[in-house]
Amino acid sequence: MKPPPGTPDPAPKNPAAPPSQELQFGAVAVRLGFITKDRLEKALGIQRNLEAAGARVAKLGEMLVEKGWISAAQASVIRKIQSTAEDALEIPGFRLHEEVGRGQSGRVLRAVQISMDRVVALKVLHPRLAENAEFVARFVREARAVARLSHPNVVQGIDVGCAGGVHYFVMEFVEGPSLKQILQPGQALDERYALGLGIQVARALQHAHENNLVHRDVKPGNILLAKSGAAKLADLGLAISGGGGASGALNGTPTYMSPEQARGASDVDIRSDIYSLGVTLFHLVAGAPPFSGKTVDELLARHQREVPPLACQVNPAVSLATSQAIGCALQKDRARRFATPADFATALEHCAWALYHAATAPVMPAAPPAAPLPAAPPVASPRFAQRRTRRT
Repeated sequence: MKPPPGTPDPAPKNPAAPPSQELQFGAVAVRLGFITKDRLEKALGIQRNLEAAGARVAKLGEMLVEKGWISAAQASVIRKIQSTAEDALEIPGFRLHEEVGRGQSGRVLRAVQISMDRVVALKVLHPRLAENAEFVARFVREARAVARLSHPNVVQGIDVGCAGGVHYFVMEFVEGPSLKQILQPGQALDERYALGLGIQVARALQHAHENNLVHRDVKPGNILLAKSGAAKLADLGLAISGGGGASGALNGTPTYMSPEQARGASDVDIRSDIYSLGVTLFHLVAGAPPFSGKTVDELLARHQREVPPLACQVNPAVSLATSQAIGCALQKDRARRFATPADFATALEHCAWALYHAATAPVMPAAPPAAPLPAAPPVASPRFAQRRTRRT
């Protein structure tokens, strides 16, 4: 005998893995009868209002449990089904293979685009973030903006879409490690190599800047190293148009975050990316970032208040010119940083040029010891004609 419509089943013994359109937490809850569609819409509306007001937005599952609309046991069942469904994920038009990365916003899979028979990277938005309609709208809008970029040092965006409630972003697949993967704790990279990487990333940021985009999460983990040797800036998923952004919202990675990002400023612009690239370069040439902290709050406070050392003070092998260029990028007052990534790239090029000439300048051979000069012959006294007196 079937229960009356709308009666929740508190603990289904073997819940079937939902199809892809029900990956979202709310959709799974509705399918299992844990909550009605009207109540789900009400909860999503509360989330939207809280986000618009700049307040902390609880995860949908937490909110539903807090309000007593579902039980903690039911929330656990939903999450288990979501986890199972992740492994059975299907995106029409793509053959999905192994996971190659995972972050706060989702996971990245290696996939094959069937129509083009090419390998791509497919980023799947985390189901919990997909619960937020405004976040999804921004994700799609920014993915389309990134897909318009075309630069040899930017990971190319290919497509963005939604298949049965699963939001995804298709990108160029870069065969190679990230810069983070080749960094060893306490070990610096060769200065000339680091400068070459920095120049390429600065050019990529300049291209994004010219297209009115700010990355907001420049760090070694988002710089991929292709087999060709090119550095490619990846994960523009946090990118924003122009200087926008929600006030009070922290976006980025604390170790590489600019002071204005640490404050939660709403007018973050391209100079924030310049700061993050400066921190990244400092890490490359000095062997460690300029700031660390036991807690995130301590780390963010140091970014806002403490003056970083010069890279050459941490690693004496680093040239003064490179140290000063990085120091300019790390100014607390963004008005004192490089105005554009192109300016930063030019400064780094000058540093690289100076290092190149210092390394290739011919070394003058030491002069052989001078042979002793022969003794000068005695100088005869000059004979002057004696002046004869004239007799009168």
